[in-house]
Amino acid sequence: MFCTHQGNLGAFNLKTGLIASLFGKRDSYGGFYGAANFGWENQGGYERAKATGQPYGLVNEWHGPARAIVSGAGNKVYFPVGSQVICLEGAP
Repeated sequence: MFCTHQGNLGAFNLKTGLIASLFGKRDSYGGFYGAANFGWENQGGYERAKATGQPYGLVNEWHGPARAIVSGAGNKVYFPVGSQVICLEGAP
């Protein structure tokens, strides 16, 4: 079973009862953007994100992934982060 919370994608194994962190981390928009990757505003976060061509400060960091669910179809996983949905694609 997959779960999302504050930019982190995790899994719960129903057979073993174990959990695992799969992708992303808190305040990172699924591991792609945000302060967890570039630093907070007072640490040059905006400038670092801009230098790499990445967005910073997307809306709904907490309310999107904290209240959404990951969906899987075939070899693709749709992961809501911030105000967008990112498609993670695995090998066929």
